[in-house]
Amino acid sequence: MEGYLPFLAVRKPNLLYYYAHIFLRNAVLKQWQAISTEIQAGPGVFEKGLKENFERLKEDPQDKFTQKDVTLEESDFSTTLSEVGLNKTLLLLVKFPTPRELTEVFYVGITLEQNPKYFTLELHRPTEEEKQMFPDRTNDTYKFCMWRTPEEHLNYGNLSEPTAQAFAKRIDQYFHNSSQQSDTTPKEGQ
Repeated sequence: MEGYLPFLAVRKPNLLYYYAHIFLRNAVLKQWQAISTEIQAGPGVFEKGLKENFERLKEDPQDKFTQKDVTLEESDFSTTLSEVGLNKTLLLLVKFPTPRELTEVFYVGITLEQNPKYFTLELHRPTEEEKQMFPDRTNDTYKFCMWRTPEEHLNYGNLSEPTAQAFAKRIDQYFHNSSQQSDTTPKEGQ
């Protein structure tokens, strides 16, 4: 039955998607003690670890990933620290390489608290099919999302621009809003 149900074939993830949505997400949400220790050692230590892990995965001897032709810029995987919410929770923003594909990220935001939150600012680039079906949706959009757990990805809507400032501001709003109501108000089509 060659060719039977080809749409069920599992596609290999591209490297940037995997690094943001699986590798780093799992490290933060499942191994927080080790990650927080590395972060506390200083931004240089954490950034160096991010770059080394990315380059190690990029070697990909088992051919698990697509789109491995990423050349890192000096600012890729750089971090900035700010405070968000009424309680002034520390937020670590990680700049990623410029996204090229759907759901790759511009930034990851990690709250530095006992139970960290893992936010993503994702690229949504309409496919040709989407452009034909929805002629008013032909431009890239920037999705503000959060991984509540490694299995639960929530979409909280669009940002007008994919900048660190807009992302941090939206995370701050999330904390202000969630202090007044439940944080389980994702947008449709999450």
